[in-house]
Amino acid sequence: MDAVRAKFQPLSTTDSAAVPFPLKVGWASGALGYVTMMILVNVMYLYFMVGTLGVRADVAGALLAGIRLIDMFFDPLMGIVSDSTRTRWGARRPWMFSAAFISGLSVFAMFNVPNMGDLMVAYIAATLVLFYIGYTMFVVPFLAMPADMTDSDAERTSLMSYRTVFTGIAGLAASALAPYLLQVFGNDRAGFGDMAIVMAGLVTAGMLYSALSTAKARAGAVTQARQGLGNLAVLKQRNLVILLLVKLAAIFGITCHAAVGLFFHAYITERGPVGVAWLGTINHVATIVTVPAWRWALLHYSKRTVLMVALLVYGLACLSWMASGPTETDLIFNLRAIVMGSGFCGIVLVTTAMLPETIQEDFDQHGASRAGTMAGLFAGVEKTSFALSPLVTGLLLSSAGFASFTGPKVEQSAAALDAVRVAAGVLPAAAVFVALGIAVLYRRRSA
Repeated sequence: MDAVRAKFQPLSTTDSAAVPFPLKVGWASGALGYVTMMILVNVMYLYFMVGTLGVRADVAGALLAGIRLIDMFFDPLMGIVSDSTRTRWGARRPWMFSAAFISGLSVFAMFNVPNMGDLMVAYIAATLVLFYIGYTMFVVPFLAMPADMTDSDAERTSLMSYRTVFTGIAGLAASALAPYLLQVFGNDRAGFGDMAIVMAGLVTAGMLYSALSTAKARAGAVTQARQGLGNLAVLKQRNLVILLLVKLAAIFGITCHAAVGLFFHAYITERGPVGVAWLGTINHVATIVTVPAWRWALLHYSKRTVLMVALLVYGLACLSWMASGPTETDLIFNLRAIVMGSGFCGIVLVTTAMLPETIQEDFDQHGASRAGTMAGLFAGVEKTSFALSPLVTGLLLSSAGFASFTGPKVEQSAAALDAVRVAAGVLPAAAVFVALGIAVLYRRRSA
């Protein structure tokens, strides 16, 4: 086995495990692109379809869910392709570079919906397919790169810290800047279209910079064989399966809350898009500011312990929304946003730090890197969560009689308003607590 491992050690342009600061920033900047995409589609798109285009809530939720569920099967395939790619630019970067342009185009197209009558839903479906193609082409190779770039667990955690900072910046762009732009351009069909132009440029720029600035990153490990679908045998890795299940439940909870954010603040807190923008600003500033604290915790405690704390913090913060209303003070509103942002930071940082750890565990056992395949499964699980959250929340709202609209908000029944509260508070908290229970099972192998 030692001979096999020696044969398939990562190809390196440097003998040092340290990753230079510019390379860390360059790689992590990719999160600005793809996280912006996902927040836009999770926070804005259900509302855009229901409240601007007039699509029924259950139809809109089913459309988002159906396309995501189909697309999630392509994430592992993209990982297998990434593991097998051999070019002078490396295995990951050509896909990331191409994805930058596809992703930017899709963001523009999905919010600039022409008047097509009965064909409008077909157009939305086509642009969503393009959206997820671009997302998958970028995020799967992107998430595989840290395992390629260094063998140091500390350096990989550092890389994920930088990524979490850019996740917070993307959050500011998508959940704070985007609603602000709607206030400037108009909270109507044309306003959404103008907002999308700015967001599409941001997505493309973040992805392009990441792909171009990682030219000097250490290359990935050579796979033992191009095994195709045989690489899915990584699902026999216990810790990987646990990590995927934790990610599934946690992201489902987080995105359920996000999917109904505009509804919640239109009807429950009555703060409207400005309230969403302010909440997003506080939330994601807290994400950025608390990165050092969570990284310190990872240096002194196990990843499992830190993750469980983060999940508990976020879940309790979600439950507290049940007590929110139009008379709530700004102080309580802002404190809740800070706590949620901190919990979110911990969840994102620790789960992504666990991914290269499980990749290394697989490499140590088999002497070959299947980083792309494992990153593809990781991204596919995220897609599943992203798919289920609008489906479940859309069905919940529709079953409670929530009325769709194409102009100013309409009056809703008491049952519909209760459904909004549950979708924003109880449902995400329950999902995050399930993730906490699963996280208990994670056990890191001794070196």
